[in-house]
Amino acid sequence: MTQQMEQTETKSYTGDHLLDVKDLSVYFFTRRGVARAVDGVSFHLDEGESLGIVGESGSGKSVTALGMLRLVPPPGEIVKGEVYLEGEDLTKLSGRQMRKIRGRKMSMILQDPMTSLNPSFAIGNQVAESLSIHQGLRGKTLKNKVVDMLKMVRIPAAEARVGDFPHQLSGGMRQRSAGAIGISCMPKILICDEPTTALDMTIQAQYLELLKDVQEETGVAFIFITHDMGIVAKMCDRVNVMYAGRIVESGPVLDVFRNPSHPYTISLLRCLPRLEAVERLESIDGQPPDPHVFPSGCRFAPRCPKAQAICHETYPETTVMTGTDHLAACHFPGDWK
Repeated sequence: MTQQMEQTETKSYTGDHLLDVKDLSVYFFTRRGVARAVDGVSFHLDEGESLGIVGESGSGKSVTALGMLRLVPPPGEIVKGEVYLEGEDLTKLSGRQMRKIRGRKMSMILQDPMTSLNPSFAIGNQVAESLSIHQGLRGKTLKNKVVDMLKMVRIPAAEARVGDFPHQLSGGMRQRSAGAIGISCMPKILICDEPTTALDMTIQAQYLELLKDVQEETGVAFIFITHDMGIVAKMCDRVNVMYAGRIVESGPVLDVFRNPSHPYTISLLRCLPRLEAVERLESIDGQPPDPHVFPSGCRFAPRCPKAQAICHETYPETTVMTGTDHLAACHFPGDWK
């Protein structure tokens, strides 16, 4: 049973989902030509849910998030698609209207807090900015709210830390501070772009547990952008596997991990460290394709060890796998295990 991805994922909006992304495409117009960084991505997110978007660097994960927030830097443009947040299409809003959405309804934690935190301002001032803009807080009320936010992300001695600058904090503290900024206005959706990349394993585990606690307290929905399938397994309800600007497999985390059906997903899982002794970890041969010149058929075919002639000629339809929510874009789904 097969059907086109667009037919499955781009049904007319009914208000059933908190976030509904339809056929989003973000292209970069460069001197070399058009780079199709995100090329027809569709998915949804429900209230209080955690969605993982996983793939190698360059697969389009972060650009998808920037597209949803309307923050794609030049020469990038959203060339088509719709992004519905609570039934409102964000792609139709003006810049002024979007500034009222960012931080208040949808926020983002970037992967390196040293690039997102301003070194010239104290942490307290940076947390206070969104609260002042979106909630109109001032004076003592604002300061108390800032301290509450720092306490929520478990920064010790929060009252004293409000005056510290980013360089005075450890890596884990900086990441927590970035989290405090992200959740300060209690958004509906928090996008976490590689939130644990700069942290060691112990601090990483603590930070992920912190995010779980924050979700339980606030009901925020998470989108985790990562290359780490372990984080997806620990934190997410559903997962989208991206490759070369498109989602090649999606579904509930348990279904995808137990029955991976796209060869790229299977390859990613085989790259994970395992408990049993192995001589060396597996790797995926080759490199992702140039977004300026994608292959005419399946974009993973040049790296797929079992690709056949049709894989190089025609992009595959999307097959419904173990359940109606488990989809894989492959000519021979599940045949590569």
